[in-house]
Amino acid sequence: MSVKIHHNSVRQSATALKIPRTNMIRYIAAFDVASIDVTTANADVMKNLLAESTTMGTKTIFNIEQEKALISYILQASDINYGISLMELRKLTYEFARKVGASYPDPWNDNQQASKDWQLAFMKRHKNLSLRTPEQVSQSRAKRFNKENVDAFFANLSSVLGKTPFEPHRIWNMDETGCPTVPTRPVKTIARKGQKQVGSSTSAEKGTNVSLALAVSASGQSIPPFFLFPRVNMKEIFMTHASHGAVGVANGSGYMNSDVFPQFMRHFIKHTGANADSPTMLLLDNHGSHLSIEAIDLALDHGITLLSFPPKCTHKMQPLDVAVFAPFKGMMTVKHDAWKKSNIGVTFDLHHVPLLVDQCLDVILTPKTIKSGFRTTGIYPFNPQIFTEVDFVASELSGENLFGDEEKDADNQRRVLASGDAIVTAANEEVSTSEASTSAPASTSGA
Repeated sequence: MSVKIHHNSVRQSATALKIPRTNMIRYIAAFDVASIDVTTANADVMKNLLAESTTMGTKTIFNIEQEKALISYILQASDINYGISLMELRKLTYEFARKVGASYPDPWNDNQQASKDWQLAFMKRHKNLSLRTPEQVSQSRAKRFNKENVDAFFANLSSVLGKTPFEPHRIWNMDETGCPTVPTRPVKTIARKGQKQVGSSTSAEKGTNVSLALAVSASGQSIPPFFLFPRVNMKEIFMTHASHGAVGVANGSGYMNSDVFPQFMRHFIKHTGANADSPTMLLLDNHGSHLSIEAIDLALDHGITLLSFPPKCTHKMQPLDVAVFAPFKGMMTVKHDAWKKSNIGVTFDLHHVPLLVDQCLDVILTPKTIKSGFRTTGIYPFNPQIFTEVDFVASELSGENLFGDEEKDADNQRRVLASGDAIVTAANEEVSTSEASTSAPASTSGA
């Protein structure tokens, strides 16, 4: 070291080596404490001592190996969903801390996520986790179905297929759709000419939504339905009329979330036989409910490559959306109307939903329909030129890209992007807080 051997000043050496002055002071102190002669010490001794010295100062939540593993998860999540939000980063970190048994501040449990202080220190430690500005995210999301987003998806898909040439029976798409107990669109009724209103009886109960998750393959296969009921506790009666192999869970909201998605993954793995020896690709939408440490672990352990569609593009690019859900919803409305007329005075309840779903899927979910969805979207056979400028202009003119649900909170925007060498670089980065905090007491929010 220039300070020890050439007697240069700490400031001069730190500037020359482009490292913080406080870090240089800490390294010198470590050599003094260990009584090491820097003129004779070999590279391994120097490396080990410097690695140990990085734990001095503010204590971090994770050690070097754990942070490398965490970055691996972040890479996976970023690759799946075109980046992750700061909120998703903090939630993944909290899940990871629980998984590895790390000691973390109590507020993490209260909020079910890591603190913003930890996030800032972590991002500062790992420069290869780039952070786009909210303005950049807003601009990129302004036009959802456009050539840029479509090309990015097919580039990712091409890369995945280049590494593993999946057979059609190993290319799957999953998505959820709502099955309300009271259809939002009633069946059209023929009325006498001149009559302005057409009366139609409706269920006395306000409509309640049951979510249905399906998975279909490019070869025309499908797995049994997966139902999510809007109840705190699951009851057997909910699945009385469900088809063989179907699964039902209750989670209060009736919508997919990061706690329920791993249950769907196990259902998917069971019926597709996905494993490391039979790699499988699962295409899904860009929703944060699909991101969790448990879901990523299940995918890695069973040879499943997860790939999402660009935000707000599934109406054009997802096989289930394009070929299955529209006719399915139309038939559900017709079946519901017929059921009401055959069961006058009886309320259509949650346990009736699987009955109608089964009837509709028998008609709609055919190999021909499923395969047409993959073909029309260019997923299989692979056709990255399936969408033309005419499609993009048509979407622009029709107003399809004018979504009113732009995320205003920067923490919920997908801004964190990980470079491919993030894991390698992490091995050489210090596991310490910023220069300004190296001598400060430990924060209650963790570093």
